Amino acid sequence: MIKIKILNFFSVLPSSEVDFDLYCFHKQFVGDGVCDDPNNNPYCFFDGGDCCLADSDTSFCKDCFCYLEENDTIDAGCAIIE
Repeated sequence: MIKIKILNFFSVLPSSEVDFDLYCFHKQFVGDGVCDDPNNNPYCFFDGGDCCLADSDTSFCKDCFCYLEENDTIDAGCAIIE
């Protein structure tokens, strides 16, 4: 089950690849299909969307939130919106 948080802070997304390199400390795990809490932040592009995948591996996260902006949608099947 995907837990979704609707936020309005996407203006803080990295403005360049430099931000990603400086502030995303576990780059090798971004976009690997595993939801990782340490990477689920704006500087790591919210783990490359891993926490929003219906079949995401959530064994490495505690919060496991799928962060969406107000008008974004995903095909989540079953989802909890917080």
